[in-house]
Amino acid sequence: MTPQVAVVIPTCRAVTFPEQSIPVKLYVVHDVEGHPVEAPSSVEVEHIIAPDPTMWGARCSCIRSAGFMAAYRDGATHILTIDDDCLPTITWAEEHVNALDSTIHPWNRTVESSPL
Repeated sequence: MTPQVAVVIPTCRAVTFPEQSIPVKLYVVHDVEGHPVEAPSSVEVEHIIAPDPTMWGARCSCIRSAGFMAAYRDGATHILTIDDDCLPTITWAEEHVNALDSTIHPWNRTVESSPL
């Protein structure tokens, strides 16, 4: 079965997301309407407006939970997340999916080249 990879980005600003080496669906969760998203035509983008700002807060990354829920409901096999001020490499999603599917202990880094 081919993985269905979702990438969730919570945002309060414009977002740029580059081409990836594997197919991904981008879930961009906005705190308000109107933020542009730049992504290659090969990347499907779903825009989500976080419901009820009194519950989620304004300019709060906790709105990513709305993206997790949408990706889960759409049947994603892998759900990755990244902040809106990060620009991943072309292999970012593929490296994470491969690591998550490997036998690495779940508390280890999923990407060995990570400086953390």
